Amino acid sequence: MHALIGDVCGRGPAEAALGVCLRVAWRTLVLAGRPAEEILSTLSELLEHERQDDTMFATLCMTSVHPDRTTGWIRMAGHLPPLVLSHGGVAELPTRPRGAKTRKPMTELDDPRVIDVLLVEDDDGDVLMTREAFEYYRIRNRLHVVGDGEQALQFLHRTGPYEDAPRPGLILLDVNLPRRSGLEVLKELKQDNELLVIPVIMLTTSRAEEDILRSYSLHANAFITKPVDFEHFIDAIRQIDTFFLTLVKLPA
Repeated sequence: MHALIGDVCGRGPAEAALGVCLRVAWRTLVLAGRPAEEILSTLSELLEHERQDDTMFATLCMTSVHPDRTTGWIRMAGHLPPLVLSHGGVAELPTRPRGAKTRKPMTELDDPRVIDVLLVEDDDGDVLMTREAFEYYRIRNRLHVVGDGEQALQFLHRTGPYEDAPRPGLILLDVNLPRRSGLEVLKELKQDNELLVIPVIMLTTSRAEEDILRSYSLHANAFITKPVDFEHFIDAIRQIDTFFLTLVKLPA
C-alpha cells in the first residue's frame, strides 16, 4: 500500500492546482515502480517548475506498507520527525531498521563499474523490498525487474520488448515463476555459451531440498531462502551486493 499526505501553502486556485499536479505526478511515479528518493526528487523539481512564485512551498509525507502489514517506510519533506502514539506513551519513530549499520555505498572499492542486476520476481512486495534495499544501502548498481520466466529469457536473449536490454552482471532468480519456472530459466541460460558465465543466485521462498539440489546441479552460484521479515530481507540483499558485486571479480 502506498499513501501520500501533503499540503501546499496558501488557499488560492494556483495552490490548489499545484497540489493536484503533485498528486497526479506522485501516483504516476509510484505506479511506474520508481524508488522513493527519485519520487521525492522529481516532485521537488516539479514544484519548483510549476509554482507561480518562489514563496510557494509544499510539505510531504510518503508511506509504503509491505503487503504483510508488518513493515513499511516513511519519507518526509518539510515535516518534523514523526511520533508514535501507543498505550505506553509517545515515542519517536525509528529512522532506520533496528541494529542496522551506518549506511554506506556498497560499491566503494577499487572497481568503479556499475553493474546491471536482473531480478526475476513475480511478487510485487518482494520487488518493492529489493528496491528499498538498493535505495537504503545506496547500492549504485542498476536493478532491472521482470515478472516471469519467459520475460527473463527475452531479457537475456534481447528479444521482444528487451532488444536494448543490457547484459546483466548478476541474476537474482526466483524458483516459482509464471510461464517458465526459475529452474527452467536457469537450465536454458547455463546451456548458452554467452550467458553461462553470469552468476545466478536463486532467491526464493522455497526450502525444498529438491529445489536446492536441482539448482546446484544446474550450476546456480548460490541458493538463498528469502527471510520473511523486512529487516533481514534487506540485509540479505546487502550481503549479496557486498560479496557478489563488490568483493568478487565478475567477467567484464
